[in-house]
Amino acid sequence: FDLVVIDEAAQALEASCWISILKGKRLVLAGDHKQLPPTIKSNEVRVQRGLGRTLFERIMGSKQEDGKQMSRMLRTQYRMNADIANWASKASY
Repeated sequence: FDLVVIDEAAQALEASCWISILKGKRLVLAGDHKQLPPTIKSNEVRVQRGLGRTLFERIMGSKQEDGKQMSRMLRTQYRMNADIANWASKASY
């Protein structure tokens, strides 16, 4: 595929993302790493720590070879009333 888009990537386990990633030439991960984490059905702390950090979260903190940020935050969304969206954004971020 020319482009692979993984929506809700902040909730996706990294291993499940790689299946699609390897099929494409370019990749877009969409999601919000400050919302719901991935669902991990294990009570073992070791497993939760290992799977709890997603590929999306790691990339949010990464830089390209030229030093530029790899991620982009969207500035406009169209699903919510502007006043509510502004309040939620200020309260969360």
